[in-house]
Amino acid sequence: MPFRFSLRLLGVPWLACFAGVCLLGPIHNRTCLSQIFDERFDDWPVDLKIAGTLVIADEDEMSADRLRNLIGNTSDQAIDVLSTDALPQSLEFTFKESFSEVRPLTVVDFAAGSQNDFIAWHIELSTAEKSRSELEFLERQMRAHLQAGKTLIVTGSHRRIVSNRYIAAIQHNHPTASVGLNLLPDCVLATDAPNTKALRSPILSVLASFPRCVGISVDDKTSLVLRGRKIRVVGDGQAAFLLTANEHQAIRSHVINQQSLDLKPNDWMVDLTQWRREAIDRTLEPFPPELPRPPFVENGTLMIVGGGNLPEGLMDLFLEKAGGREHAKLVYVPCSEDEEVSQNSGMISTWRSMGVRDMSLLHTKDRVRADQDQDEVRRHRPLHARRRRTEELHAGHRRLCRSARDGRADAQVRHPGDG
Repeated sequence: MPFRFSLRLLGVPWLACFAGVCLLGPIHNRTCLSQIFDERFDDWPVDLKIAGTLVIADEDEMSADRLRNLIGNTSDQAIDVLSTDALPQSLEFTFKESFSEVRPLTVVDFAAGSQNDFIAWHIELSTAEKSRSELEFLERQMRAHLQAGKTLIVTGSHRRIVSNRYIAAIQHNHPTASVGLNLLPDCVLATDAPNTKALRSPILSVLASFPRCVGISVDDKTSLVLRGRKIRVVGDGQAAFLLTANEHQAIRSHVINQQSLDLKPNDWMVDLTQWRREAIDRTLEPFPPELPRPPFVENGTLMIVGGGNLPEGLMDLFLEKAGGREHAKLVYVPCSEDEEVSQNSGMISTWRSMGVRDMSLLHTKDRVRADQDQDEVRRHRPLHARRRRTEELHAGHRRLCRSARDGRADAQVRHPGDG
């Protein structure tokens, strides 16, 4: 997927640096011209991952061993089971074998919230045909459960309703897509496929109408697990992922199997957020354009480092451009996957050893929080928050990405693929 980069360089001296990617931002509001490079990050999803674990399970093959493979050892945990239909005996047996206690959960009780970390939701036709208001209530409760970092196990013939869109029926090779609950975000889901190719055409037909969605076909006897932003499968079959074609790109498809020692990560795991972004990118104008604008930095200095170790003396030049060790105001913004980053990270320690006096760390995976006004950023400096990858950091910190007045400021950028 092409890398979209955004940077605005203004005439005020505050340096922000993240994991080899260093940018300047302001220390006070100032009206001045800016150089704006291409960016389309506002098209990308804000919800980068789920906080908990979503399991879309084929209960016909749901043994206690497979359930452990899906969610780990739960022998000391209780599970609440929500179902308007009778739970299949095999599934009930699996739950009793896997959990210390299995408790029935009614919709009325669910309104007060479940105290357990595990909820099983068995969805048959009677549930799928509930009124939209009833389904939206259940969706809000299930979403709150996941946002609390808990686990939701969805079973039943209509478990596919948890996706954004799902294939409800196929007649004469024409699929009918229904609106789902979007717990599996921005996906068109089909389950119980005899093989990964069987539902390819129906899914692509739906994706033609919803090109910003990711198509997923899950084989019979196969379960899907979404934890954070990563999807894997457990079972005898496979899951196929699809993106619709556009005038510049062919259909993208990828198949994953159950994790094993002889498989590479790409063969058993998918980054759903990356696929969602690519689906969106396919609806936008090609990037980079055929005739990109000439690079131009009106104020300050832009340093681009291709990866690996910094060339000798470059950090000294960097600090000099930022105003010198005694006057530079540095902010380190790491592109770490970790939820929290130590204030004594390597870059901060390096700056401290070089005699820098004013430095702090900014780490957030929340675009809204990262995109707040400069006064807000200053009030919370140093700010501890959450962020994910370098491309998100470029987008989320576009108000921080500025350089110094009179050519004294400096920005250094490293491509996210360079480590």
